[in-house]
Amino acid sequence: MIQKHIHRVLFAFFVFAVTLQYTQATPCQDEVSTQKLHQWAVQSHREFWTLIGRGAGYEARNETNYQYVRAPSYYGLNYVYIAKDYQNSDALFNMMKDRAFTVFFEGDDDDHMFKYITILREANTFVTMGMDLKKLNQSYKAKPNVKVWKVETDSDYEKWIQTMANRRNNQKEQEQLRTFYDAFKPSKKNSSITFYLGSINGEIAGTATLYHSENFVSLFSVGVHPNHRRHGLGSALSYFPLKDAVKSGYRWTVLQAQPDGVSVYPQIGFEKVGSMKVFYHTPQSK
Repeated sequence: MIQKHIHRVLFAFFVFAVTLQYTQATPCQDEVSTQKLHQWAVQSHREFWTLIGRGAGYEARNETNYQYVRAPSYYGLNYVYIAKDYQNSDALFNMMKDRAFTVFFEGDDDDHMFKYITILREANTFVTMGMDLKKLNQSYKAKPNVKVWKVETDSDYEKWIQTMANRRNNQKEQEQLRTFYDAFKPSKKNSSITFYLGSINGEIAGTATLYHSENFVSLFSVGVHPNHRRHGLGSALSYFPLKDAVKSGYRWTVLQAQPDGVSVYPQIGFEKVGSMKVFYHTPQSK
């Protein structure tokens, strides 16, 4: 009798746990403002790179007023992010002043950024974009010679690494990319990040990455080798990951578009919601 009662209690607890997990995992389905989409775009940037940094074994913090990842080399995630209220920014600059780093400011606010503009080298402006996935064109079809697929094997993951390095024309980058992303390859069964490959006429030439946050998904690393651009692969690499996100129950997507992508993403439904100013700091040689 006692054993039967214990089984009932355990079963009830199991049902409660599953229900709680399902409730917590349900992405936001409410209407959201343009400002909220911008906040989510900034949030995705912070979450993604903190996750990547920690996965690579680097020191990574994502605090209320700032976020940073410290990588051991000049190339890559040697990186600082300052939130818009700029609290703790001086302390972070002092901590990283002898290292090369990148700074992402949350908005285009020159009054607050003036002191940093005078000591940093401006790179460019990222445009934050958002979309209601209910508006995603479900009838979209890629060109017959274009194919996109989700990376589900470690073998395809290796192709993703190679393609990322190839499209940047930097073979030395492969090992560093593995350091950053190996914690998320398919055999690790980490669902926070999924990878996509794309090909033209059977030749793999593009990549995309989809980050899954609590309320939204965000595209990263969408790119095509220079020899294969303007043939529809970039659009397909943006579209098909988002179609998978719809199947997973997501309604909202955000991203940070670099200048060469600002004109591409609106073609599949993205709208501008804000901006992020990007600066570089390179320490003076002694």
